[in-house]
Amino acid sequence: MKDYKEYMKQWRHDHKDEIREYAKKKYISDGVTRKEKMTNYKERNKDKIKQYNARNREHTLEYMKDYHTRNKYGITLKQKCDMLASQNNKCALCGNIFSSNTLICIDHDHATGKLRALLCSACNTGLGCFKDSNILFHKAINYLKRGGVKL
Repeated sequence: MKDYKEYMKQWRHDHKDEIREYAKKKYISDGVTRKEKMTNYKERNKDKIKQYNARNREHTLEYMKDYHTRNKYGITLKQKCDMLASQNNKCALCGNIFSSNTLICIDHDHATGKLRALLCSACNTGLGCFKDSNILFHKAINYLKRGGVKL
């Protein structure tokens, strides 16, 4: 992941003029940006969009989940389901079985971007609070073994 970020940084540096030209093309001849045009369309067609979303709710939700998973983690929903099956539908950290309303988080190394496993929301939040630091984990373990802070 870090190599990719460095590559993109260098690419953007090497292609400044092309990027600038592309940004200019985002403006349409009448001076309205594509974003403004889309916003105007959404405002004019609220009912039409609402009806479409109601008819296609499940498909839209599935598409958005897949889009998010592919863009953030580089895997498809099918691959996430395969990971889930390989973990026997359990959190890789606490071992609790995922229920239908459990938020399933994809744990990854923030430095490298490498995927590790699927975790429940509580375990993922816990890891995040410790910033993936072994030192902080060991301090927390020692703290709990002592029974807290002695005053």
